[in-house]
Amino acid sequence: MEKYHSKNRKIAIVAQFGGPTSVINRTLFGVVNELRKRNIEVWGPIRGIDGVLKNDFLIMSDFSELKIDQIRKKPGSYLGTSKFNVNENSAPVIAEKLKEYNASYFFMIGGDSTATIANKILKASSDINHEIKVIHIPKTIDNDLVETDHCPGYGSSALTVAKVAFGLDQENRSQGGIHLQIIMGRDSGFLAAASTLLRGEGGPHLVYLPERSFNLGFFIRDVEDVLSRTSNPSRAFIVVSEGIRQFNDLEGVVEHKLIADIAADEMKESIESEQNLGGTSLSVGSSVMARYLTNKLQNAFPQERVRADILGYVARSYPDVSYVDAVEAEFVGNEAVRYAMKDLGSGSVIIIRTGHLHTYSIKTDFVDMDRVAGKTRQMPQNFIGTYAKDVSEDFLDYAGPLIGHVHGFDFDHLLPHGWKHRIDDIYRSVEIY
Repeated sequence: MEKYHSKNRKIAIVAQFGGPTSVINRTLFGVVNELRKRNIEVWGPIRGIDGVLKNDFLIMSDFSELKIDQIRKKPGSYLGTSKFNVNENSAPVIAEKLKEYNASYFFMIGGDSTATIANKILKASSDINHEIKVIHIPKTIDNDLVETDHCPGYGSSALTVAKVAFGLDQENRSQGGIHLQIIMGRDSGFLAAASTLLRGEGGPHLVYLPERSFNLGFFIRDVEDVLSRTSNPSRAFIVVSEGIRQFNDLEGVVEHKLIADIAADEMKESIESEQNLGGTSLSVGSSVMARYLTNKLQNAFPQERVRADILGYVARSYPDVSYVDAVEAEFVGNEAVRYAMKDLGSGSVIIIRTGHLHTYSIKTDFVDMDRVAGKTRQMPQNFIGTYAKDVSEDFLDYAGPLIGHVHGFDFDHLLPHGWKHRIDDIYRSVEIY
C-alpha cells in the first residue's frame, strides 16, 4: 500500500462490520467525505478485518465525487463485512498491521460486538506503542446499543417492518383466520415492536417481545380473546420476536430459555448456530419456532386457518429508507471525524434526542467504548404495553419520528427545517439506485 500513501498525509482506515443495513453506506459516506475535506488519505478494507490482514483496500480518498455519491445511495455494506473472530491471539496481529500501515485513525461502523473488538484492537495497539485513535460509530437494525438514544439503521428497518405488518394486516382482514409473523430480534424487541407503527384500527392485535416472559397457555388465551372480538371474518394477526423466551425464577435466580429452544426440544429438532464477531454462538431457530407455534394454534383452534411468516434478513438492507434515518446515518459519520480530530482519544459516538414528536431533533456525544462494548440494550419497560402483549404509547412516541411518521402525521418533508443538526437539502428526497 506504500505506493498509494503520500508521506505528508495521515491515513485513516474506515471499515464496516456485522450485518448490513439500508443506510450503513451513508455513514461510510459521511466519514469518507469529511476525511477528504481534511486531506486525510482514506483506506476502505474489503470485508473488514479480513481486508486489514490481507492488505486488501480501496483507496476511497481517490474516488470521484460521483462514485462517492453513488455509494451513499446503495443499501448493504459497500465494503463488505466479515465474521472475523478478534481475540487475544488475533488482536496483536491486527495491531501490528495497523502499525505497519502507519494508520492514525481506525473508524469502525458496527454494533456492540464491533465496539468490543475495537477495545481489543486499541489495547493491542497500546501494547506495541502505536498511537492510533479507534472510533466506534453506531449501526444496528436491532437498536440494542446502550448509551445511544437509537441506532442508525433501525429507523429504516422499522419502516420496512411497519409496512410489511400493515400489508399483512390487510391480508388477514381479507382472508380471516390466524396469521403469525416472526420478526428478527434475539435479545431486544425493538424491531417486532415496530410492527405497530402504522397500525390503524386493525392489527397486529398481539405483540410479544423478548423482554417479558412468554407463556404458551396465556398466549392461547390471548388469541382466543382476539378471535372472540373479531367477526366477518374472525381473525387474529400476531407478531412475535424471534427471541421470545420463558423466564423461570429458581430460588431467587431468574433464568430464561428461548421458545425456539423449547420448540426444538419438543419437536426433536436441532437449531442452527451462527457465529458473531465476538465469537458468541447465537440461536437461529425462527423456522422451528414458527412450526411449533403454528401447530399449537392449529390444535387450539382447529376451525381457523393458521399461517406463519418469518421476516428475516429482508428487513436489513431493503431499499425503502427512512428519511430521518438516512440523514442521521451520514451525520454520525461526520461527527465521528469531528470527534477524532479533537484531543479526546478513542471512543464511541452516541445520539442524544433533544426534541419530541413534531419537534424531534438530535445531537451527538462521545463516550468511552467500555460503556458500549459487550452490552445489550432492551426495550424499556415503559415501552411495553399492559399484560406484555403489546407496546405502549411511549414506544409509539419514541419510534414514530425515526420512520418519519407520528400518529398519522407524515413529516418527511417538514422535519428537517426544525432540526438543530441537518446535512443539507440534497436529502430532501431519499434517492435509491
